[in-house]
Amino acid sequence: LAVFGMTVSIAGGALALNGMLAVRASGPPGQQLRLVKGLGDYGEFAGFLNRSAATFPWRALIVTFAVILGLVLGLYEAGNWALFLKWHYAVPFGRTDPVLAHDLGFYVFSLPVYGAVRNLAGVLLLLAVISALAVYVGRGALDLTQGVPRMQPLVIRHLSGLLALFFLVKAGDYLLQRYALLLSDNGVVFGAAYTD
Repeated sequence: LAVFGMTVSIAGGALALNGMLAVRASGPPGQQLRLVKGLGDYGEFAGFLNRSAATFPWRALIVTFAVILGLVLGLYEAGNWALFLKWHYAVPFGRTDPVLAHDLGFYVFSLPVYGAVRNLAGVLLLLAVISALAVYVGRGALDLTQGVPRMQPLVIRHLSGLLALFFLVKAGDYLLQRYALLLSDNGVVFGAAYTD
């Protein structure tokens, strides 16, 4: 329950904040939001679906999207409860590895949790980029009709911030891969070889 609650609150809050930043950065909507094209004789139905981007309930949709995805990610991470429980009650083994001089308990208890957090951060960033792009395209802040996408300065700043966060997560991934080398099996020896 603790893992589920923390994941839902962190993931839902991050996605909601990202979506609200996207709405704010996109400024006033500059185009019609077309949900369905070419309905032919069903003009009234087409008029109902082709709502103006200005009256579309962006904030409500973003919060709903964030809550639903937060619940899904929370349910997924709740399956890792044993990992987090072992990490919470970890004790040192009293022996260190000969290469990086970490206690062996780090590889048993901490490294799997750091990997789970890294994976969650990567999924959150992917969902944040998808939701931000959807808001920007829907509100007309990102024009994809011509060859090169045209973006407003605040949109570029927001997407650049997400890209910087991706690079930070990737740097953390490389750091964790360094420790994972000691647990690798390359077919000749177990652990880090000379070239590793």
